Amino acid sequence: MFSKLFKSVSSLVDSELRHNLRTNSEYQKYRWNIFERLLAWCSTYYGQAMLILWAGAIMIVLACLYLRPVLAPFGKKYFKGIEMLPQGLSDLLGGQLTIIGIVFPLVVGLISVLFQKKSTREHIQSAYQLYSGYMFAGLSGLSLAAFILVSELLSARGDKYLDICLVVVAIIWMIMNIGLSIWFFIQSLNVLDDRRRDRIMLKYFISKVVAQHIRTAMVKNWLALPGRYINQMGRLNVSVDVYDSPEKEKSDLLKLKLKMDECVRDIYTLPLLLLLRRLKPVETGPARIRVLPGWGIHNSEVVILATTGIRYNAIWEKLFKLCFIRGSKWEKTNFLNFTRGFYGEIYDALDERNLGAFEEAADRLVSTFITLKRCFQYGDKNYIDDVSISFFPQSLSQSFHNDFYRLAEEVVKTLDTTSTYFRKIIHLPQSFYRYRGEDRTGELQQALQSQCDIWQILIDWNVGNKALSVNQKQRYVAMLQHFIGEWESWHMWLRLTFKNNVDTAGYTEALVSHLFRSMEMLITAITSDDIDATDLSTDMFMLWLNQGQFHNHYHEEYLWHSLFLTPDFLLHSVSDNCQSCILRGASYNEKAALSLTMRNVMTDLRLFLSAYMVRYLGQQKNVNLLTIIKRLLSPSLVAQTGAYNTLPSAIVGQTDIIDVILRLTFCHADEHSNWFSRLSHMVERLTRNNKGQVISGRIYMSSVDDLNTLYPAFADIAVMLSVSEQRISQKVVTAIGEGIFSFSDKKNIVYTLKSLLKNTTDVAGNFLMTSEEYATRVVIFNSTLDMYISAFEESIKSDIIKAKEDIDLFRRIDMNISQNIIDDIKKDHLLSLFEFTPDTGISERWEKQWINIGIDKESVAKKLGCTIDPTFFPSTTIADKILNTVHRKLFINRGQLSEDIGNLDELFHKVKIFMKKEEDCTLIVYGDCFSRKLYELEYCTDKHNELGIKRVSKPEKGYQPHVLQYMIGNCTIYFVPDCQDNYSLLVRNSSFGRLRLFRYPDDTMFCTFCREDADDSLKSIMTHLWELDAEMTDPVIAMFNHV
Repeated sequence: MFSKLFKSVSSLVDSELRHNLRTNSEYQKYRWNIFERLLAWCSTYYGQAMLILWAGAIMIVLACLYLRPVLAPFGKKYFKGIEMLPQGLSDLLGGQLTIIGIVFPLVVGLISVLFQKKSTREHIQSAYQLYSGYMFAGLSGLSLAAFILVSELLSARGDKYLDICLVVVAIIWMIMNIGLSIWFFIQSLNVLDDRRRDRIMLKYFISKVVAQHIRTAMVKNWLALPGRYINQMGRLNVSVDVYDSPEKEKSDLLKLKLKMDECVRDIYTLPLLLLLRRLKPVETGPARIRVLPGWGIHNSEVVILATTGIRYNAIWEKLFKLCFIRGSKWEKTNFLNFTRGFYGEIYDALDERNLGAFEEAADRLVSTFITLKRCFQYGDKNYIDDVSISFFPQSLSQSFHNDFYRLAEEVVKTLDTTSTYFRKIIHLPQSFYRYRGEDRTGELQQALQSQCDIWQILIDWNVGNKALSVNQKQRYVAMLQHFIGEWESWHMWLRLTFKNNVDTAGYTEALVSHLFRSMEMLITAITSDDIDATDLSTDMFMLWLNQGQFHNHYHEEYLWHSLFLTPDFLLHSVSDNCQSCILRGASYNEKAALSLTMRNVMTDLRLFLSAYMVRYLGQQKNVNLLTIIKRLLSPSLVAQTGAYNTLPSAIVGQTDIIDVILRLTFCHADEHSNWFSRLSHMVERLTRNNKGQVISGRIYMSSVDDLNTLYPAFADIAVMLSVSEQRISQKVVTAIGEGIFSFSDKKNIVYTLKSLLKNTTDVAGNFLMTSEEYATRVVIFNSTLDMYISAFEESIKSDIIKAKEDIDLFRRIDMNISQNIIDDIKKDHLLSLFEFTPDTGISERWEKQWINIGIDKESVAKKLGCTIDPTFFPSTTIADKILNTVHRKLFINRGQLSEDIGNLDELFHKVKIFMKKEEDCTLIVYGDCFSRKLYELEYCTDKHNELGIKRVSKPEKGYQPHVLQYMIGNCTIYFVPDCQDNYSLLVRNSSFGRLRLFRYPDDTMFCTFCREDADDSLKSIMTHLWELDAEMTDPVIAMFNHV
């Protein structure tokens, strides 16, 4: 009651499950009904059930005694023989004891003996105990016998009315026990029948096992990351951290005391949210909250709240602790083997070598799994697939397929004597998916992976049995052939499942998944050095387009830019602009797009496989890699079928491979692309699988490979095919001319192609060709590659020349400089002495200034996507230019007083004398004549009093460049190094008047524009223009020449 009232996590989870599954007819069909749930509860909590029975019986007797004035006359009038009922009480007792003492033990013992050798004995007996209710029925019978004995004792009082009441209650109780016994006997017989037992077990799994696991997993997920759910449920003044916790040492910790073997089992969310809403951050410092940070239990205490920058009182603390429900620790469940019980019957049949029972058990396994998936489906999601324990990312569905892998490892051992068992196992993964009747990509990938694992297990069995007999070898090859046939039948089922390609995106995803697993199977056969499996899987791979019925569409092939079709196009993950460029304004044909895309995918994967073998595999004993590569590039079958088969197009020259590289680079350039990343993931996956076994608990490190690591191997294969000169393909020439490539695409392509150029002096480093062949063909390859590079570079130059300048970019640059120049003026000592004012007035005093900068035209061109950032040109450059103007004006106004000095001490003495008559001044030291002495003097403290120097630890205006950390009286020392002339100027600070910059109508103080460089059409000259007026009111006090 409190759980529902205060909305505990468990009650919220129960509510969510009921809400999501309320419309699932399959779940409503197989879940326990009210009677079954009540019976299961009474069998589980039989102690409480007995108390309820006894309390009910006593309450009925007391009610009868209370209503004696009414019931006694009524009974005498309408029930004449009711006084004879107590005489049969002993017969009632004897009958009840007979049922409980003899019949029940015999039946339960028989069931236990029948199933004692079954692998699923634990689940069957648990389901039988709960569903038949024999525990509750037996205890109810014993309780009735005790009640009858108590009634016999009470009959000694001589109160006939009481005796009659007790007998009536005993009879009602007996009738209930008879009903329970009838249910018990019916279910006992049902357990012996396979079909009815399956239904009982299915209802048990759904209602008691799987639903309970899902509920527990969801509650644990909530408690593991409460911040994620709390932020979704309520609007708080401070958001609750989900993953990152405040530092434990710097946080205020609220701890909850726990007993031995206790943990936090639940949380009342309603009061928790109300309390969290009352928290407000302290004015100073950041505020952070983490509920249940997961720091473990120490000294029988668990941290339930960690905060920084938050305050709360003792009352709030006590109320917050009451929100957490303590209970016994969660039972340790091995979720890796959670679904092992579903496979019990099939293991039993396998151990007994009972083929009929094995096939029936396998069919029931498929039926059970499909029913479970259907029962927990809600919307487009499924609890079987989605729910897993936090930090243990394995769902029930994944666990089920893992147990199937273990089963296949056991079944493959029967190939020593027979192939019938393994033949049945090969068919199961497809059955798991096919009979679901829905096009769910996740389930398809699991089924494909499970069947691919069978291929791995079969090949491993052959590798492990080095000395096979003739019969075993024939049986093994027959199983390989049967597996290939089963694998190729996926095409038919996928077409039926996706309703003849109506769902193009889903069908594309399914086809690519199937093709990727096919490629894995071929790699597995090659790395295992199994020539039979290699030949069969190579033919299977070559016939993939034929089995998928992907026919030629010549009209669309030449009308579209079909060379650049990838799965991203069908999955609608490319930009609209890219899609329109590929179609070239023509109408869209789904079947043609699918067929042409799959042909391109097949070409990509054939080259991918060939390059992977060159890059990562070495020559095998039985399998010749060069033969396999040639078979992939120029498709041919090992075992001819005699029929007309649609084979992939041959890769005959270097231009075919370069075109594939262009397609991969082009699709990788699109920000929505997924095809390049999927191929990269496949490189990583294959490399990881072929690195051998790893030991659990150890840390392994290696470089992460992607598709780019195969590009050198692509080039090696292209060199092998470069037997004659070839020009750039017409498809690529047309694509360049029609602008299908963006400017950045061309830049990436040029960079990629240049990285493929080979050194003609190198020696062939692989098994593809001899050194003599390499020396001849590499020149031809480089020549062809140079043609491609030149074509793209010419297109890049044309784009740059035609591009217009980005005027908006110039305005953003002007705005950025205008915003930052004020701060730059304040940071410099001399400029900060001016009174800075932007001005729009007309005056003859305005002095135009500018800076010219050479820059690549593409960096300031519009729509090329390579423009510079507005902050590329720093405003400090303008400030330095203004400062040079000030230095020039100071030199012009140097006055009449000029003296020659020979050392720094003399200079400081003269300045000290001047400062006796002047107020705030600045000594500007130009040149490097005294630079070393100026810096050393800061630490020569013995001279400070003599020269009138005082240190300035913290300048009023903060750190300023050129300003030294000491002064001569009230005179600031400003040092300007790297000057050709060596002199010093003593200037009054008050002589700096107004510094004005002309403000344009768009509120900027600068004007930026570009013009093309006359010597290079790919270059531009960017000019920054501004108008300045720096006013000096007084001349310089004195000038000191350094001699």
